[in-house]
Amino acid sequence: MLTDRVQEVLRQIESLSADERQSLVNYLNEQARKDTAVASDPGSDQEMAQAEPDPFRRREYEWLRQHRDEYAGQYVALKGDRLVAHAESLRELHHLVRESGIRRPLFVRIESPDELPFGGW
Repeated sequence: MLTDRVQEVLRQIESLSADERQSLVNYLNEQARKDTAVASDPGSDQEMAQAEPDPFRRREYEWLRQHRDEYAGQYVALKGDRLVAHAESLRELHHLVRESGIRRPLFVRIESPDELPFGGW
């Protein structure tokens, strides 16, 4: 499922014009620069201090691929390849992450293999 989403994103990127691609690259570089600036702040979590932040969150998606079955049906917060917290509800997860002091983790709900896909409201 994750591979399908990545392939779809890649197809969408390929359909962009040269100017739109450059705008996307500029945006991602700006976000990476901001992440690096946050990492240099005293008191920010040490995980952000990587020399080259990954705007595509490859480590998080690799963690999801490896641990999907363990946390099926739950919300997880990831920072790199580290699980920050997991919970049954997004509200509870947000509270746990706030208490941990970790900044800007990736929040994901891992679908259970037997649940129907969510199609919107």
